[in-house]
Amino acid sequence: VQTGDQVAVIPAELGELPALRNFEDEEVLSELARRCEQRDVAAGELLATSGEAADRVYLLAHGKVQKVGSGPYGAETVLGVLADGAYFGDHTLVDADATWGYT
Repeated sequence: VQTGDQVAVIPAELGELPALRNFEDEEVLSELARRCEQRDVAAGELLATSGEAADRVYLLAHGKVQKVGSGPYGAETVLGVLADGAYFGDHTLVDADATWGYT
């Protein structure tokens, strides 16, 4: 939900994340939503680095990000683009030792 330049996470919508699909404890989802923090990011700023510890989930309210990693011949390439409403890092909810597979 957006009010002016502020974005808030709707607890029930967190159920769209695969790790939380069919999770029905509204109190826990509300607490997770409260822990979300809005962050404005400059163009070109890195959010995650391949191989480093992954410790958060990113929910994209506005804009787009590129997932960059090794292509089929080992060269760095764009693996995909995520935009408004997309997310990444949800694997960190179920794997305490998760690392980023891309930058």
